[in-house]
Amino acid sequence: MATPQVTQQDQQTDQEQRPDQVTQADLTQALQPVMTQVEQQIEQIIKQQMNEALQPLRQNMGQILGQAQTGQPQQAGNDSSNGQSPQAGQATATDSAAGMTQDQAQGQPQDQAQGQAQDQEQSKGDESPLVSILQQQINDAMGHDVGDRILQAVVGRLNMLVPDGGLLARWGGDEFVLVLGHDDGGFPEAERIANALIEAVNQPFEIQGQSVSLGLSAGLAMYPGDATTHEALILAADLAVAEVKRQGRGKVLSFCESYAATQKRRFDVSRALAEAIEVEQLVLHYQPIFNGRTGNIHGYEALARWNHPVLGWVGPDEFIPIAEESDGIIALGDLVLRGACADAAGWTTPDHAPIVAVNVSVKQLREADFALRVAQILARTGLPAGRLELEVTESVFAEDHIDATRCSIESLRAIGVSLSIDDFGTGYSSLSRLLSLPVTAVKIDRSFVSALDGNGGAVIESTLLIARRLGISVVAEGVETQEQFARLSAMGVDLFQGYYFGKPAPAVVNRHDIKLLVGMGAG
Repeated sequence: MATPQVTQQDQQTDQEQRPDQVTQADLTQALQPVMTQVEQQIEQIIKQQMNEALQPLRQNMGQILGQAQTGQPQQAGNDSSNGQSPQAGQATATDSAAGMTQDQAQGQPQDQAQGQAQDQEQSKGDESPLVSILQQQINDAMGHDVGDRILQAVVGRLNMLVPDGGLLARWGGDEFVLVLGHDDGGFPEAERIANALIEAVNQPFEIQGQSVSLGLSAGLAMYPGDATTHEALILAADLAVAEVKRQGRGKVLSFCESYAATQKRRFDVSRALAEAIEVEQLVLHYQPIFNGRTGNIHGYEALARWNHPVLGWVGPDEFIPIAEESDGIIALGDLVLRGACADAAGWTTPDHAPIVAVNVSVKQLREADFALRVAQILARTGLPAGRLELEVTESVFAEDHIDATRCSIESLRAIGVSLSIDDFGTGYSSLSRLLSLPVTAVKIDRSFVSALDGNGGAVIESTLLIARRLGISVVAEGVETQEQFARLSAMGVDLFQGYYFGKPAPAVVNRHDIKLLVGMGAG
C-alpha cells in the first residue's frame, strides 16, 4: 500500500483551511475502516497459503493409506525439495538427504479408498498396520554432512527390512512412517518388523571414521481397529511412540487408548509448569543430610514441590522429566537455586553453618554462562560458595558436550562450589570415571543401601575404598532403619540421608532435633 506524501505547502494550506489541527485520535478513527479491511485481506491470504501448503500432506497421506488398503501399483514421484529437511508432520515426495523416495500411488482417491476399506468386514489380523518410527536425534555437533550420511545409512538399513508392498516415508526430521497392507501378516508381522528395525538401527554406524550409536523407538497403530482416518492413525502411532519414549525408549508398543490420556496429562503439566515457574508457584522442601561422625547436620538437600490449584499435587517424578524435555529445566533449575541459596543464607548459627545441596541438570551445566549465573546468585543472596553443593546425575560423564560440561564444573570449583554425583552406580559412570571431573562427593543410590545383604554391600565397600583414595566424600541415600545406619557406619560411611533422619519438609530442623531423632531411633 503506497503512503501518500504530504508536502510542507500542503500542510500550510490545510492549516489555513482548518483552524484546528487533526489530532492523532481523529486520524486513527478515520483510518480504522481501511485498516480493518486490510487486516481481513491479509488474514484471507494467509488462510489460502496455509491450505495450499497443507494440500500435499493430505494428498500424500491419502495415497500412502490408499496404496496399503487397495494394493494399487506405485509410481515414483518427482523431487523439488532441493534436499531441504521436511517440516515436522510433512511427508516429502523425495528426501535427498536420506536418499529415499516416497512413491505416489496411482490408486483411488483417499476418501474412496477409505470408504472401501471401511466397508470390508476385517478381523483384527486383517487390519492395516502403520508403524511410526522415531530415530534418536543425531548430535548436532557432528555437522550436517555427517548427519546426512548417518540418515542415509539409517534409511538403507530400514529399507532392507520393508516387505514387498510396504511403504516407508520420512515423516519429519528424525521420524519415519511405515505402512503395511492388511495382507502382510497383520499385527504379529508388524510387531516383528518393528523389532527387526530397532535391532538393525541399534548396531553401530561407521561414518567417516567415527562410530555412531543410535536408538530407535516404534509405535504400532492398526486400521481400522485403532483409527478410521489417516490423521487419527498417524496420531495413534505417534502416541504409542511417545509412550515408548516416556518408558525409556528402544522398544515397540502398540497403541492403547490410555496413551491419549497420558499425553494430555503431560501436555497439561507442561503448559502449567511454565506458568508455575514464572509466578514461582513451586516451593522448596529440605531433607537433612546427617554426619554420623560429628553428630551434626551436614546440610540439607533442596527439593522442589508443586501443588497446582487445578492439577493438584504434581510429584517431582512427573514434572522434572517433562521439564527436562524442554528448556523449562533451565528456568526451573535457576528458580530452585535462587530460593535454596536465599534460604540457606539464613541457617547460619555461631557454631554451625550447614551446606545446601541443589540438583542441577546437565543441560544447565552445558550453558556457557551457568557458572557466572551461580556466582551472581551467591553474591545476591550472601551465601558463601563453600556452602553450596550442586548435585548432578551420572549423565554428566556422557561424552555428549563433555567439554562444555567440564568447563562449567571447573569454573564452579574455582569459586569454591562443590559437586556431587547423585544416584551413583546406576548410570554411565564407573569408579574410574571419577578421575575425569573434579568431583567432591558421591551419593550412593538407595537401591544399593536396600540390598546390603547382596551385591549392594560389595558396591558400597568398593566405592568407599576408591573414594577415600581420591579424597571424595560418600553419602548413603535412602537410609530408613537403624540397622542400615549401623551397618553403613561400620563400613565407614560418614554422611547419611533418608527417612530415618527426616523426611523432606518446608522448614529445616536444628542440630538438637536431629540428635534426638537419631537417639530415639524414630523414622
